[in-house]
Amino acid sequence: VLLAHFGRPKGKPVPEMSLSQIVPALNERLGTEVTFVERPSRDFIEAQPKGTVVLVENTRFTSMEEANDPMMAKFLASIHKKFLTLECNTKVFLCSRFFFLIKSLNQGGEEQMPNKRSKRKKTRKYFCPFCEQRLWRLGQTKHNLFYKNAGEIRDNTGMSPKKAKLLSIQSSTYLDTKKWIEAFCCPSHGMMWLLISVEEDSYEYRLAQESDWLLADKTIDPRISNPSVSEFTLRMSRKPG
Repeated sequence: VLLAHFGRPKGKPVPEMSLSQIVPALNERLGTEVTFVERPSRDFIEAQPKGTVVLVENTRFTSMEEANDPMMAKFLASIHKKFLTLECNTKVFLCSRFFFLIKSLNQGGEEQMPNKRSKRKKTRKYFCPFCEQRLWRLGQTKHNLFYKNAGEIRDNTGMSPKKAKLLSIQSSTYLDTKKWIEAFCCPSHGMMWLLISVEEDSYEYRLAQESDWLLADKTIDPRISNPSVSEFTLRMSRKPG
């Protein structure tokens, strides 16, 4: 039995996010016919012949998955145990979102994990400003912002004029460790750079603008062409086709 999620349907069926569209790819990869089912039942699973691969519809089509509903874990656990009794070589594959289900399935659905992995609860999540899909970090260098004078320090950090002036005297530049530009990837819109601002209990982000890049460290001025690239090469790279 294959369980997975896709996109952010927010507990409601969305045709564009249905897992039925990946059935042909699974058939080719697994070398067998995959049975697609929108709502699994114990009777349906028991009726399947040996070696059948069953793909369940996007689990995020129900609000029970997002809410970590223990009833959902118990139901899947009952199918899991019954199915393994019938087919000893069959495994239930679970994606990372189902950590709470993994433990519940192993315990027969009796153990509840309302908070799942507590260390993961504080993980910051970023979403595409165009389609609201989850963004994923690319692991590239983070470019912190820096300020050259007391005015920039005060305007960008909210410090008092006295403290901002003191910091500007101590060093020619002030590196802001709470603001940086980082690369992310959207499944639909590709790579994008976000300006991230972090406070003690909150964080904000938006698309990085040219004015942000002018204040970013470990970068060259975006207004100046790369001196190592000739004018001819630069011209040809801009040529369409």
